[in-house]
Formats: sequence, C-alpha cells, structure tokens
Amino acid sequence: MSDLDDISSKIRNILETYYGGEESIICDNGQSNVYMVNGNPRQFDFVDSNEVSQRTDIEDDKIRFLNDVMEIFFDVQRYVSITDSIEILRNESEMEDNSEENVVDTMMEDMSIS
Repeated sequence: MSDLDDISSKIRNILETYYGGEESIICDNGQSNVYMVNGNPRQFDFVDSNEVSQRTDIEDDKIRFLNDVMEIFFDVQRYVSITDSIEILRNESEMEDNSEENVVDTMMEDMSIS
C-alpha cells in the first residue's frame, strides 16, 4: 500500500468515526448554513456547538478549523480517487498495448512459418 493509500485510509477512518458514524460529533448542515460571528457562513459544526449569538471566540475558531480540515480531507480523498482512476486507465492502456504486441508477434510468427 502506498503512502497516499495510507493517508486516504486514515482520513476515511476519521470521517467514518467522527462524521458518518452513529456517535458522530460533526454535523453537516449544508453549505453556508452555519452562521459565524464574523459573518462568513460555513458547512460543518459540532453536535454541541452553541448558536452564533452564544458562541465564544474559541468556539468560532474551532468551527473554522473543522471546516478547513474537512475541506482538506475531501480534497485529499478526491485527489486519491483521481490518481487511482488514472492508474487504472494507465494499466488498462498497458494491457491493450501488450495485447496488440502479442497479436503482432503472433502474425509475425505465422508469416515466418509459411
């Protein structure tokens, strides 16, 4: 397993545990539905986050941090998916190239037999 696969696996485990699991601590409220003190809406917050009017600066910072980390996680997952797709296409192309070489080799052998 490559380093990129290891990183992807760790991210997947974190997301499954804290975002998608039964006891998840992260809420996906939809894009721009978490209002912030500074007015820049975000997507994610924690299940125990206070409403914007009751939030401390630290709580607001935690939500900004969470959204930044989630964005990075999703970017890495997207990158891994694209990289895997490219690798699959490359392997398929190599297999086709090898198959074409085998056909040419077989034709050459047939011609030399005659």
